[in-house]
Amino acid sequence: MKKWLIIISVVTVGIIAALWFAFFRTNSTTETASETNYQTATVTKGTLDVKVNASGTLAVINDQDIKAVEKDTVTAVNVKAGQIVEAGTTLITFDNGADAIVAPFTGTVTTVDVAVDDSVQAKQVLFHMTDYTKLKTVISVDELDINKIKISQTADITIGAIESVNYQGTVTNIAAVGQNQNGVANFDVEITLNTNDNLKPGMSAEAVILIESKADALYLPIEAVQTANGKKYVELLNESGNTTQTEVTTGLINTNNVEILTGLSEGNTVRYVVATSSSTALGGPGGMMMLGGGGNFQKREFNSGGGKGGN
Repeated sequence: MKKWLIIISVVTVGIIAALWFAFFRTNSTTETASETNYQTATVTKGTLDVKVNASGTLAVINDQDIKAVEKDTVTAVNVKAGQIVEAGTTLITFDNGADAIVAPFTGTVTTVDVAVDDSVQAKQVLFHMTDYTKLKTVISVDELDINKIKISQTADITIGAIESVNYQGTVTNIAAVGQNQNGVANFDVEITLNTNDNLKPGMSAEAVILIESKADALYLPIEAVQTANGKKYVELLNESGNTTQTEVTTGLINTNNVEILTGLSEGNTVRYVVATSSSTALGGPGGMMMLGGGGNFQKREFNSGGGKGGN
């Protein structure tokens, strides 16, 4: 009899535990479902600007050691350290008929390492000159975007140490050979600043280069476009509140918005799920559209404007 009582007690406890687990799981499912957050967006027409941005450091463009051409004796030193001279100014003359050395560019003589009556040797450094009025910054652009960077493109530049001031620059050089970093080739792009107001070599700079722009483009938030079986679609919302899965093709793309080439019209409304902390990661079949073909998010910006109520 005692044995049967023990068996009945164990079975009862098991049933209670099973019911409690089922109840807990049902509540958990309900809570997860309640966290589903739908959002709507309207297809907007406007100008899409795709930009590449990267950081660099300000540096001078002209910075040079001035050297003796041949062995000779100095007869005159015409400049002193800290003096600003024009290009072509005679810096030094010699005793034995060697040509005088002139300033190769307009700038500051930062050091003078020679004196009258000194005997100098070929290739000996006599002066150092720097032009502080012309500055540049060199940024690194990855292989996905480098072919969109062109000589003479304009760049907007901000300086970390100088707030609320925007500077302009021009792309003046693009490296022919990249440097491999973590399996991706990066190319140096030189940007020459148009002014040097309050700027000094060594300051940190952030450069933004416009690489693509399209007027009258239709676009949506990137989260609104889904992928399934290699195709892209949206949930098109009708007046009755129901949605229809509608296939679309896309164009320009970045971290914020995506261009809609076909499938939708300006003013259409779509509905999409906003991911929550409890949601599974979106991606792949049936997930949020994955960016590709040049989407380096740390280096790209996507601006939209000119439409009605940009997202």
